[in-house]
Amino acid sequence: MALRILLVFVIATSGIVGQSLQRARPKPNCDWPAERSNSWNSNHRAQSASLPREAEFAEDLAIRYADACCGLHSGDSGHFDGWAAYAQERDRCMASLFQFVARDHRVSVDQVRQSLSDRPKIFDWGVILSFAVLYGLAAYLITHKLCETFWRNRDRLRGVMMTVYVSAITSVVGTGLTGLWSATMENIRLGNGHLSYRLARVPWQHHQPVILVFAMALFWLLAVFRYRAGCSPKRGSEIISAW
Repeated sequence: MALRILLVFVIATSGIVGQSLQRARPKPNCDWPAERSNSWNSNHRAQSASLPREAEFAEDLAIRYADACCGLHSGDSGHFDGWAAYAQERDRCMASLFQFVARDHRVSVDQVRQSLSDRPKIFDWGVILSFAVLYGLAAYLITHKLCETFWRNRDRLRGVMMTVYVSAITSVVGTGLTGLWSATMENIRLGNGHLSYRLARVPWQHHQPVILVFAMALFWLLAVFRYRAGCSPKRGSEIISAW
């Protein structure tokens, strides 16, 4: 039940965020907002720190523009000329917008493109830790159910077997949901429900084996804690209430 709740929660959150961002989209164009060019001070250090975020903003404008004019569900013409035409128009717009970013920050266009790989590390760690909390809560509730079903009745052999089985399923599902959760949080950060190729820059999309190992280790750590804490209904309810 706890795993189902986690699954439904993550999928529902992803769907709601996607629909909300889709409805909130402003009318896209391939023009650089004048107010952004006028907002910079002369402090080179501050400009350098904000370069990756400005590059992301320009990239997002280009993707929104291409989605509207040439995308599969373009609202202007309703005619889709293929992904090659879409990519060509997106890249043309992006190159134009990067020129403005390069000018404002006094760097080259290549430096603007390279800055896109500079991820907001605090955000990325916040994403994975927030999901770890959700996963840990689900795993603890699952181990509580296993404890009450098998260990309390002194059926320890079946308890161990079921713990191994359930931990494998929970860890695999949790690892898959990590990717969906991180993509959803990236949607929120960028304010766009269409990540396109930007999904590949989300770090947690590339560490699935490591996440799987940590997910299984966390499940077993919680299982050992739960079993050693005792499996009586009274003690179990006290622990859950404390959580």
